Amino acid sequence: MVESHKGHKHSALTRIKISEGHKKRWLNPGNRVSLETRKKLSDAAKRRGANNKGFVHSPKSRTSTYLKKYKREPQWSPYLPDTLIFSRRPGSSRRIRWCASIGSPRRTHTHAKLVYEALIGPVPPGWSVHHRDGRTERPEDDRPDNLIAVTPDWNLRYFPVLAHGFGISEAEVTKAYEALVDRVPSNALFFEVTRLLCDLLGSDLVSKRSSAST
Repeated sequence: MVESHKGHKHSALTRIKISEGHKKRWLNPGNRVSLETRKKLSDAAKRRGANNKGFVHSPKSRTSTYLKKYKREPQWSPYLPDTLIFSRRPGSSRRIRWCASIGSPRRTHTHAKLVYEALIGPVPPGWSVHHRDGRTERPEDDRPDNLIAVTPDWNLRYFPVLAHGFGISEAEVTKAYEALVDRVPSNALFFEVTRLLCDLLGSDLVSKRSSAST
């Protein structure tokens, strides 16, 4: 018997086995596994549903995984192929936004922006995608003919404020905006849109106020 570290004694046979193990690790630096073993591990991971890098799951497999995890049917984009979408209410907003997680690593984007970039064109840096009719509750509201690119001020402030102030829908405000946006400087656009709405709705507003006072 030969004394080893910490006072433990190994037999001659055990020492030979340990020496053979050291040789194997030295001949295989980094303890790399063979290609056959790697393929077996990869196949096993795929059977478990692991999100392997570079491995694309089929829509059927993703549907099955979604059902097991959330206990409900997944929602697929009506405009983008093989794109799973989900609803969310960001921050203090009262509006529902449909989103999708894409890319590697996964990043969450609004469904409306993805549809706009895929079917219309790139969104200018710092701009937002606005719904012409002001509706965002359904995935079908993200249809291409309902989307325009605007500045964040118009998307989040001016369209809702003008619609509420005049008592009309955002679709009517958007029509006035689109009629002037290419002809009026950006710093005067809000004033001109407001004046156009006053001209278009002036008689209706007067009649509404008179009926309300009586």
